[in-house]
Amino acid sequence: MGRLRCLVRGLVFCGFWYGSICSGFLFLYCPLLPLLFLDQKLFRQLTDIVFAAWEVYPAALLECLIGTKVIVKGDAILPHDRALIIMNHRTRLDWNFLWAGIFHACKPLAHRIKMVLKASVRHIPGAGWVMQMNCFLYIHRRWDRDKAVLEKALDYFRDIGHSCQILLFPEGTDLTAGSQQRSHQFASAHQLERYYQVLHPKTTGFVFLVQRMRQNGLLDAVYDITVGYPHTLPQSEFDILKGRFPEEVHFTITR
Repeated sequence: MGRLRCLVRGLVFCGFWYGSICSGFLFLYCPLLPLLFLDQKLFRQLTDIVFAAWEVYPAALLECLIGTKVIVKGDAILPHDRALIIMNHRTRLDWNFLWAGIFHACKPLAHRIKMVLKASVRHIPGAGWVMQMNCFLYIHRRWDRDKAVLEKALDYFRDIGHSCQILLFPEGTDLTAGSQQRSHQFASAHQLERYYQVLHPKTTGFVFLVQRMRQNGLLDAVYDITVGYPHTLPQSEFDILKGRFPEEVHFTITR
């Protein structure tokens, strides 16, 4: 495919994708905001439904506009499970392709997914604002601070009687040459096996989430999602802008 054509389709995809987020924030989320002060549980339910409905849009863009084939194998995600979802982080763009995987894996749609993300993401205009209103969990990679954030969020869900599905990237970052080298150094220092397709996970957050969710009556299942890209592997947002999309994205799910 010519370079110009790739660039055009990358710009069109990003324009449609980002435009849907900004318009959704202005015309769907903002009108619901007063409800936050009147009935927090209802506000959470409605924003989750809006977010789940939006998931169809990036899935359609990826599959219909770009032609990427999304292949999902393994267990279905039960939409009413109170669950912790863990997923490998092969590229910075996993979260973008994840919506198509969730769309195909969950019938009906999963209305309550909350991602654990680094705090800087919340400041992204449009996208960050929507994720804040949808109560995503933002961490600072300092456990004393992050523990308080996660604890407060889980207790809040318990107190208002709202269940959800929390998605965690246990590796903490995407797989690159630099992060793999740090993973190898960790493995050598602790007499562990070296991994080449994933990084050694950070277990503190996972253990805390499982224990606190069980304690709060918010855990029915743990889902493991493995994502893989057999051909083209876009590593950053600039690859998408240039029109460099994967031909296939594979998801294997184990409940």
